[in-house]
Amino acid sequence: MIRFGELLVRLSLVSERDLTDALQVAPQFGLPLGRTLVLSGRISESELQLAVELQPLIGQNICSLERAKEAAKLVRGKGLLPAEALKRIGVQGATDKATLGWFIG
Repeated sequence: MIRFGELLVRLSLVSERDLTDALQVAPQFGLPLGRTLVLSGRISESELQLAVELQPLIGQNICSLERAKEAAKLVRGKGLLPAEALKRIGVQGATDKATLGWFIG
């Protein structure tokens, strides 16, 4: 399973430096990594939502990392909502199934 911070870096949503900084700051404030990155302005709420939805899809091989990168570009570059980006890369409706499988499996 790909770790959340690594996923953000591989999707080119944050740099390694941004990730390292957030990993140091998050525990000080008792915040999750993603929330820390949003509050620091490194990623948007939509980018955070997309990464959260993509993590189980990638972990269960429902979505490749390459397709996930396409979705990230659509959210960051085109301003699409995560659901629309997932639809465009062909994984619409897979999120609920992947999430359920994540918790069951």
